[in-house]
Amino acid sequence: MSHASNVIGLIAPVEDIFRISKGYGSHTVLDMAQTAGLVDCNIGQELFDFAVFAGHKTLLGPTGISGFVMKPDIKLPSVLFGGTGFESANQDMPSTLPERFEFGTMNTSGIGGLNAALRWIAGKGTANLYTKELEKRTQLLNLLSKYNFIKIIGNIEGRQYVGIISCVIDGISSDIAGQIFAERNIAVRTGLHCAPLAHQFLGTYPAGTIRFSVNHFTSDEDFNELEQVLDGIAEEL
Repeated sequence: MSHASNVIGLIAPVEDIFRISKGYGSHTVLDMAQTAGLVDCNIGQELFDFAVFAGHKTLLGPTGISGFVMKPDIKLPSVLFGGTGFESANQDMPSTLPERFEFGTMNTSGIGGLNAALRWIAGKGTANLYTKELEKRTQLLNLLSKYNFIKIIGNIEGRQYVGIISCVIDGISSDIAGQIFAERNIAVRTGLHCAPLAHQFLGTYPAGTIRFSVNHFTSDEDFNELEQVLDGIAEEL
C-alpha cells in the first residue's frame, strides 16, 4: 500500500494495517514514493517485506533512479538479465545480493545524485524537513481557504499529511485550471494523478482535481505569486 496518497497527501496507518494483514499470511509492500526521506518509518520491522522508493520525489534526487528494500531471506527471482562484471562465466544472474538485481550498466550519475541528496537530507534531518513541509502545507491550506470558489478535497482535521493539497474550482475544469496556472508560472498537476480508483472514492472521477505540492523549498514569494493568480481568477468568475 501507499505510505501517503499522491492525490490528497494523507498518510496511511501502515503499521496497523500490515499487522492485521500479517495475520492472514500476506506479503507486505510499502510504496514510499511520497514519504522516503521525509516521514520516518521503521521498515526494519517484521511487518515489512518490501519498501520501494522513487529517488526523484521526496528523496530529492535526479530522475531515473529508484530502489527497494526487502527482507534478506526472501528469494525474489530476477526478471531482468544482463552483464554484471561479476561471475562472467555464469549465464544466470548471481545469487548474491545486491548483484542479483544489478544488471547491465549502472546508473552512476543517478546513484551519485541520489547519494548527494541523501547526504543533504541527513544533514537537515527528516523530522525538520517534515515539520517545515507541514508549515508550508498549513500556509497553502489557509490561502486556498480564502476563496469560496475553491473546494478542498480529502482534508480531515487531526489526520497526518505530506505537503499535498487537492482541490477543485467551481466553474472551471481541472485541465483548464491547469492551463491557467501554467500560463502564470504556477506548476500544478491536474486530472487523475495515475490513481483513478482514489478519485472514484473521493467523488472526483473522471475530471480529477488540481493538486498543489509544497515542501522545504517553497518560498513566501511562491505563495504571493499564487495569491495573485487566485485573485485574478476570482475577478473573472
